[in-house]
Amino acid sequence: TTEPTTPPATSAPTEIPTDPIAPTEPPPEPKEEEEADLQDLPDGTVPHGGLEITWENPFDDIHEEDWFFADVIYAYRQGLMVGLSNTKFAPALSMTRGMIVTVMHRLAGSPEPLALGQQFSDVEAEAYYHDAVLWAQQNGLAVGLGAGIFAPEAAITRQDLAVFLCRIADYLGYELPQVRSYIPFVDEESISDYALSSIIRLYEAGIFGGRPGHLADPQGVATRGELAALLHRFVVVLGIG
Repeated sequence: TTEPTTPPATSAPTEIPTDPIAPTEPPPEPKEEEEADLQDLPDGTVPHGGLEITWENPFDDIHEEDWFFADVIYAYRQGLMVGLSNTKFAPALSMTRGMIVTVMHRLAGSPEPLALGQQFSDVEAEAYYHDAVLWAQQNGLAVGLGAGIFAPEAAITRQDLAVFLCRIADYLGYELPQVRSYIPFVDEESISDYALSSIIRLYEAGIFGGRPGHLADPQGVATRGELAALLHRFVVVLGIG
């Protein structure tokens, strides 16, 4: 199922995990991303960053010169992200809570949730994220905003994205490596207390790099292109699959 085309809100209600990556300037792409393992891709060979990537691009809004090109290929081919249609990936669109929980569900192998009924009044049974939200709630990976509300269309911030990624890593039993020492971000005081440890863990693992100027931009909104980049690093660093 494709994800909805309705643009999400530009800010999210607070909850212990609403996540982001900033929509304005993309981060410099780390070397690790270009050198990551991109085997087993669809037909057609495209050179990118020194790699010969086998891939037939179905999206007319994703181009070889885009900094996130290899990351979108990877996330799409691994079945972690899909397009909003057969031809649109919408890399600049803000990620929503429904989208990120769906990605987490796919990382876990899309397990069936327990048949306990829906806990949230704003998650319709036919919504593409229905099973993912129910599964995440049942396993303590995502909570609502209170009063039976999940807010699946609310945009997710960078700090909440870090929280969600650490939760799914812990749930799957993966230990985040420490490949570098944490250097406090210039805007560290803007990081919420509940999210700081997750941002530090992902930074030390080489997954979360921050914005130019060594900014975490914790309240910034995550875009689909940026999530593809984080997912690529996340999966490769942890060796998932």
